[in-house]
Amino acid sequence: MATFIDRKVGTYSGGMKRRLDIAMSLVGDASIIFLDEPTTGVDPKARQNIWQLIRQIRDQGKTVFLTTQYLDEADQLSDHIAFLNDGRIALVTTPSAIKANTKSESVLTVAPADQVKATALLDQAEIAFTTNENEITLADAAVNSALKLLVMHHIHVEALNALANDLQTVFFTITEDQSDGII
Repeated sequence: MATFIDRKVGTYSGGMKRRLDIAMSLVGDASIIFLDEPTTGVDPKARQNIWQLIRQIRDQGKTVFLTTQYLDEADQLSDHIAFLNDGRIALVTTPSAIKANTKSESVLTVAPADQVKATALLDQAEIAFTTNENEITLADAAVNSALKLLVMHHIHVEALNALANDLQTVFFTITEDQSDGII
């Protein structure tokens, strides 16, 4: 095992620097810990280890303020979450509440030859949808009606997939109207 005690911190890998940041945060046994993007630049195994450490800190009754751009990480580790957009708080709640209050959608994939007929039928039935090639995206509440209509008219549905209602999807939905288009 390599020793790092005699090396300058500037020579450490990204993962080693992140672990050192966390270790320094834990010195003094504070009740509130601030971790700024603790898994940036770490490999998947180190990321899982850091997640476990954060859970252990939280389970000890300490408050952990975690900043991250990885929304799967925020979902896994947070009791409460705040989305920032353009330097302002766009939403504060729990990850489960965010996902529960966001519109769920599914994607129907139809045979390419049936695309025009399928969209015409859905238009006539006043079922809201969007299309991308042979995929039709619609609200989960409309899936049963759409499927019945398409099957009744012999439209071949190749697949039905629920879209993940994850925090990234929710973030883009919440901040979509506030975006100024800057990349």
